[in-house]
Amino acid sequence: MNEQYEAWLKSRRRFFRPLLIFLTLFYFALPISLALFPEFINTPTIIWGLPFIWLYAFLQIIMTLIVAHLYILKAKKLDEMANEMRDKE
Repeated sequence: MNEQYEAWLKSRRRFFRPLLIFLTLFYFALPISLALFPEFINTPTIIWGLPFIWLYAFLQIIMTLIVAHLYILKAKKLDEMANEMRDKE
């Protein structure tokens, strides 16, 4: 069982560490870019004339939905692995 638990932990870490790093960088890129590049981030784009900051904000909403979906799929797999470990005990 110890090997199964190690595999479960490894699988969990492989998913969550890169995800948390990406989410942190993606989230803080908006306020940092607004502080460092206010002229560029407020420049209108060719997409309905919206500034880059609005497009990025909408992209964060879409990214949140995608991450939630990926999390649900991964949680199902991790739960299956945990149930297998419990059954073998």
